[in-house]
Amino acid sequence: MDYSPRVAEWWGLPQEGADLNLVIACMHEADRPKVEAAVAHAINESGYYEAEYRLLNYKTGQERYIHANGKVFYDNARIPVRLTGIAQDITLTRTIHQELEKQVRLRTAELVNLNADLVKSNENLRQFAYVASHDLQEPLRKILTYSDLIRSKSKNGLDQPTSEYLDKIALGSQRMSTLIKDLLEFSQTESKDDLYQRVDLNVVMQDIKNDFEIKIQEKQAVVSIDTLPVIQAIPLQMNQLFYNLFGNALKFSKPGVQHHVNITAYPISPEEIEKHNLDRNKKYHAVIMHDNGIGFDAKFSEQIFILFQRLHTRDQYEGTGIGLALCRKIVENHKGLIYAESKEGEGASFTIILPG
Repeated sequence: MDYSPRVAEWWGLPQEGADLNLVIACMHEADRPKVEAAVAHAINESGYYEAEYRLLNYKTGQERYIHANGKVFYDNARIPVRLTGIAQDITLTRTIHQELEKQVRLRTAELVNLNADLVKSNENLRQFAYVASHDLQEPLRKILTYSDLIRSKSKNGLDQPTSEYLDKIALGSQRMSTLIKDLLEFSQTESKDDLYQRVDLNVVMQDIKNDFEIKIQEKQAVVSIDTLPVIQAIPLQMNQLFYNLFGNALKFSKPGVQHHVNITAYPISPEEIEKHNLDRNKKYHAVIMHDNGIGFDAKFSEQIFILFQRLHTRDQYEGTGIGLALCRKIVENHKGLIYAESKEGEGASFTIILPG
């Protein structure tokens, strides 16, 4: 067998040539049958040889991965007389491939474990939501019952402020009862498709505005809400989405400046659908929530949507750092888009694009 100096170096063979048996002995024992079969196939059938095998250096024992290609030459009687070809050292490629396969196996095992934990966690959350919903309904019923008793037992009637306070207690309790029922339905429903309904965002925002009535009065904020769209969505999640966004819009006001929160909406044009890489077969609506508060540096416009990321300390502004991350998750669940635009000291705008 004749070979190049490079092949001699890989095999650990003498430069002047070696016996074929010695060359075969350098191949990994487990791979020899595969190589023999490839040679036999080339000689007897195709005329072309290709094989990949592990090679152990005859002198050092160093292992390499070799990929070999060759061609069989025949005489006039169709008797094979020579096999000529090339060998390529693919050790690095194979090592990387094996490491990647190992990492994939490890990650797959981790994902299996995480998925099992997630299933268990989801089941626990579902059970918690179910129990909490039932347990919370009872104190709400008491609040409504005793509010009605105060009204009915008052012999001389109630003055106007007291009557209004009782109305607000009843309204808030009824709203919480509705949210608890939504949470209960959410925890009991397996299919996400079953949760989608026609949601009037005008009603959602009006309810949320009522929830924040005291905060609005404390800040003496001016809130304007344009006509909003009616979309197919999960009602509970739409409440969570706009509750968090509206709460943020109220929170970050500038001292000494009357606070304004403006909510507008418009249908998304085909050009914007293309720009944002949205589904061309769907119609979308944009809802913009703008405030004239403290704003933030535009470089943080993505960071604010990361879980537990905060731009201000808790002693400056309350919060957990979860709200906006939840907002993005909800919008993504609805195959939509949310982004923020702002400048320090010039307020902030949050654009929510949802399919309608």
